[in-house]
Amino acid sequence: MDDRAGNDAGLSEHVRDPLVTAALTDWATGRSGWAKPLPGAPHLHGRTGAVLFAILLTRSFAGLRRTTKLLVKVLPAGPTSREAGRHEEAWHSNPGFAKRHLVEQYGSWYPVADDRHLMFQRFAHDGDLARTIDELDGDDLVEAVQKVIDGVLNDWNAVDLDVPREDGLQIEETTAGAYVRRELSAMDSLAEARDAVIRLGLDPAADWLAVDGRALPNPLRLLDADGPLAPTTVLYVAGRSHGDLHGGNALIPVSSGGGPDASRFRLVDLSNFEHRAPLTRDLVALTLSTILSHLPDLPARQAGELLRCLIDPDGHQSPWLPPVLTPLVRAVHQIGIAYATGWVPQWRAQYRLSLISYALICTTFDNVAPAEQRWCLRLAAEAAEAYRQEAQPEWTPPALDGLPALPSGPRPARPSGIDAVWPLNADPSAPRTLPAPPEVEFVGPVARPAHHSDRTARAEDLTNRPYLRPVGRNAPATREAAPGSNGPRIPEQRSNDLITASRLSPAPYAGGRGNAGPPPQPAPARRAAGIRHRARYALIAVGLSMVGAMPFVPTMLANRREAPVTPSQVPPTGPMRSTPSTPDRNAPRTALTLADPGPKLTDLAVRVAALPEKVPHGRYTYTCVRIWSPDSGTGRPIDWDSYRDHQVWWTTRGTGREVETAVTHGRRRTPEVTWYATEEWTAGLPLPRTDPADLREQLADLVIEQPPELRDGAGAALLVVRFHRYHVLSPAQRSALLLALATTPGVTYRGEYPDRAGRVGVAVSTDGREGRRETLLFDRTTGELLSHETTSADQEVLGYHLFRARTRTDSSADRKC
Repeated sequence: MDDRAGNDAGLSEHVRDPLVTAALTDWATGRSGWAKPLPGAPHLHGRTGAVLFAILLTRSFAGLRRTTKLLVKVLPAGPTSREAGRHEEAWHSNPGFAKRHLVEQYGSWYPVADDRHLMFQRFAHDGDLARTIDELDGDDLVEAVQKVIDGVLNDWNAVDLDVPREDGLQIEETTAGAYVRRELSAMDSLAEARDAVIRLGLDPAADWLAVDGRALPNPLRLLDADGPLAPTTVLYVAGRSHGDLHGGNALIPVSSGGGPDASRFRLVDLSNFEHRAPLTRDLVALTLSTILSHLPDLPARQAGELLRCLIDPDGHQSPWLPPVLTPLVRAVHQIGIAYATGWVPQWRAQYRLSLISYALICTTFDNVAPAEQRWCLRLAAEAAEAYRQEAQPEWTPPALDGLPALPSGPRPARPSGIDAVWPLNADPSAPRTLPAPPEVEFVGPVARPAHHSDRTARAEDLTNRPYLRPVGRNAPATREAAPGSNGPRIPEQRSNDLITASRLSPAPYAGGRGNAGPPPQPAPARRAAGIRHRARYALIAVGLSMVGAMPFVPTMLANRREAPVTPSQVPPTGPMRSTPSTPDRNAPRTALTLADPGPKLTDLAVRVAALPEKVPHGRYTYTCVRIWSPDSGTGRPIDWDSYRDHQVWWTTRGTGREVETAVTHGRRRTPEVTWYATEEWTAGLPLPRTDPADLREQLADLVIEQPPELRDGAGAALLVVRFHRYHVLSPAQRSALLLALATTPGVTYRGEYPDRAGRVGVAVSTDGREGRRETLLFDRTTGELLSHETTSADQEVLGYHLFRARTRTDSSADRKC
């Protein structure tokens, strides 16, 4: 049976471009075959204007059918149409390296009637799980960058076997000005770089700039033939270069053990490949682009020290150097120095010229914030001075009088609270292991995050699970943090060749894990989502806040700045009920007389605020909660011998790892593990402010967006629960939350009794709609939340959360809850 006609119809509907469909059909027919869409894989638009989609190609051989999966890339007319040819050149430049580390083309390109071209590629890693370098962090990031740079230099550019190593490397001669102009031209940025730095406020005609009491060469003058440094002679090490090597263009497969296997990396998007380019081009591009993805999250002093380390990786030392990025810079530098044995002085010189070049290129990227563009401009100026000291040491910088200043401006404010200071207090030499992104199933350069979405949602997930928000490679470049959030903007680079599953198929919000409601809507873009040709920095404004989940009382909306006062006795909103459950679940419940919580909570808040406790530091926030809930399938009440341990490791970048282990009558089930890539972990609210008046204002800002039915004391209590559940709070922050509850109408003091772990605490409760009661139990000494119980109007326990651990750590390794 020949089903070509039906397949052609499906292809037309899928591609939605008659010219491309006709060209693809002709191409397949010429190969004695036919094409149809790969199920679940819609067409997408890449950053260069290319359209990408996956197909199944079926061909007949001697009466037998053979089918293969391919990625089709529709290259627009113009410079990008060169990609297929450049890719083929790169493949044949070193076939051994290509088979190990490039993605193979299938056949040759094919023309479309309007001067576009079709390019065909096989799947990367034969469908193995993979991640991009952009999705790695910590030790995994450092190792992956090392492996890629080592492979580019020592494998792709290995000295020919019939040419002895002692006979030297491929050396080219040029001038400093020609070197920088060539690098910018290779990225189509020569004219744009000049315009970009002028927009930043740089005087393009000045030979020198005044920077912090020093005179530095104007890096833009290297683009002019009469620039002071432009005529200096440069000998540089040349060889094969990817040409646009950023983290989004390097794929790292996942090993059978679940970790990245950087030794099996693959490079994609070779439209800028060259045979005889400066070998520091790829080294600097990958290093600097990786740093830029983390730069907005660094304090100004750390960013400045990292800049100096980039210029002098061996010599610059400072306790302010950030972990992870500093070892990355030095490791990459050592690989380059080792490769350039015999030419080390020349290598250092071309490295600094490459720094100047790529830093200027980065100022042209539409989605790099002005603060980071100015940082790049300063890097270029500092690198120009380092080059000048080596190339023209006899020059004496001019006096500062009358010199134009390097453009400067304020860096974006870092988030308040604990997360803002962790890098400053870290041991720079201490290794850090940051969270891994979600597993990605590759069908070629097509990725599918695995979220275990086949699980049945539970009732308690409505308030205690984050939404799983897929991160699409072609999502808007920037998003505002959620209202009330102080979260940093997090940059993430994009690859032209990558398609995530969020774009391949509809995200499974209904019925999936943590998906008991509609997905959150993305906030408006801060900058234009469209990015110029070759600019792939997408600065994401991460809102780790999920402000829509927690309400607060309406009284917070007025007189926000008033000091907290003890209210008069407030009658409860529901009937008197017994205390929450105790460790002895069969013990009778003793009724209590309702009491004003103000004096008790205020006294506890004062004592907590005076604690000398130090907040732990670490890249992750780690929490563990033991959860009891009714069996939603049977309607039976809670079985206290069965529960779930819910563990979370998460970072301010919105990455994280979630492990949930069910225990049934003492038998532990296989843990269910979920990974979250950048911006996918959205459960953490913004850290509460320390001052009670400021806290009331912050919570009032949050309540404005809540539905009216949630603006009551129960909503306030749930908000406090969420702060405690996902954050390691300082004594001052815990004190502020206690004071806020003390002044909340409807909150009632319930006495002191133990939680299910035997820890005695101070209990308060508040009743919400439909008679549901929220009871919170706080530690009598530290003010930490010990447990949270929800009961119905008829005293049935609807859910019980026992908070077992909260800390910060540098490792996401498994630990006992």
